[in-house]
Amino acid sequence: MGASINSVIHAYRQDFEALAESSNDPTVTALRGLLRFFREWIEPFSHHDVPAEDLVQEAWLAVMEALRGYDESKGSLAGYARAFVRRALNDYVNANQEVVRIAETRAQRKVLNNIRKLCPDLARLSGADAERVARYLGVSPGDVWHVVRMLRSTRQQIAEEPDADTPGAVAVLACPAGGPEACLERETQRRDRRAFLTRCLAALSAREREVVQLRWLCPRAEPREGIALRLGVSAERVRQIESAAISRLQAMAA
Repeated sequence: MGASINSVIHAYRQDFEALAESSNDPTVTALRGLLRFFREWIEPFSHHDVPAEDLVQEAWLAVMEALRGYDESKGSLAGYARAFVRRALNDYVNANQEVVRIAETRAQRKVLNNIRKLCPDLARLSGADAERVARYLGVSPGDVWHVVRMLRSTRQQIAEEPDADTPGAVAVLACPAGGPEACLERETQRRDRRAFLTRCLAALSAREREVVQLRWLCPRAEPREGIALRLGVSAERVRQIESAAISRLQAMAA
């Protein structure tokens, strides 16, 4: 599965230890404290052939969302964030499993992403409907029927009560409300958030963007000293650029 959950979390923790030393931002302090719970929160989802890097990143995005909506009336920050993480990872794992199970080809994935909008009532899908969808999407009727059969099968499984005694079950046995289409819609929303991050990065200067990418968006953060050598500036100047860029990103995301 590539890097382990522990190693990915350790890399995040090292980054925050360095940033926390030079920042009084309460968000940084809160994130630093929540990192110690990441392994406990993520471990139950680590047995579904999803890379550890993806699980940690999804948990990270969920914690950021939790922080934006948190106030003391909602109880413990850790408990509040944990609920966000579990829901996000559950949706992410489900979406990945459903895409792999239902859509085996690019054409079938195209059908899966559009079938609900084109044919809301799959139970009454006719041969003429399948032909119409196939022509509209530029796929074969066989691809349409494959996806429809798989979705119908999934809905029957969701209607059944899952076995609560099954070891390791983490509500991944069935997609939450709405079935696989809803899972995919939430996955699309996550992709939209990533696209928003890309737009925010584009608003930074070239130097700010390079520093943020090397410090925060690489699998292993590059030390400030290494970036300083690359840019021909001091490590302190790199810290200043990083701090200013993070502040701008936080303002754009607010």
